[in-house]
Amino acid sequence: SDTNALYVEYLKDLDVGLQTDSLYYEYANNYFKTINEKIDSTKSVLATGKYRLNVYSQKSIRELTDWYRAYISNSVFEELNNSGRLNVIKNKDLRHNLISYYQYIDFVKLQDRSINQSLARMKEDLLVKIDFQDTDLLEISEQSVFQINNYINQKQAYINGYLGHRSTCNQINIEIRNQIRTILRNN
Repeated sequence: SDTNALYVEYLKDLDVGLQTDSLYYEYANNYFKTINEKIDSTKSVLATGKYRLNVYSQKSIRELTDWYRAYISNSVFEELNNSGRLNVIKNKDLRHNLISYYQYIDFVKLQDRSINQSLARMKEDLLVKIDFQDTDLLEISEQSVFQINNYINQKQAYINGYLGHRSTCNQINIEIRNQIRTILRNN
């Protein structure tokens, strides 16, 4: 029937979006692991009492971009939700899982935005005190060490929290994709 064909089409589209989300999660995970390694490098250099950071050790202060935020492909879900046609998804369990997943993602996005604003303000304070023009060796005054450690510790706490939430989202994502594939096999 036409209704069943539409149902199958929506399921396939949802599956593609969820696969994309999962890929972005992997990219973000790998990216943040390298940032964490750079933070550890900066901490160990500062712990020695040397206040000159080489190119690698500076990256923990300089880097944290927004590219990883573009991970959610929820256009199909939004279309279904906004048009009031979410009940096209006949499987009630799947429908509830999709709603939970996208609500959780929205929560993570909000948290992400506020923490990034806070980190940006901290970085602006550092820009006033540290001359970031020197890229080979970044000279840090002894008075700025506490502030830098505070900044990178906040960044690390944020990264760990973010990855924890995204890991949970990814587990839900995998469950939903398995549900969708089971339904598609039986249709």
